Amino acid sequence: MIFKMSHLQLRTQKLIYQRSRHTLQLMLHLLSLLNSLKTTDQVLLSGK
Repeated sequence: MIFKMSHLQLRTQKLIYQRSRHTLQLMLHLLSLLNSLKTTDQVLLSGK
């Protein structure tokens, strides 16, 4: 019974870890996207 519980906790932690990693990657992707948009805006502004 105790083994079952710890196994379940381990699986849950693994799920949470994978999900948080995915969220982090998504945030990093969004940040790089924002940065590229900013540089594009600067190029457009300097071109005017």
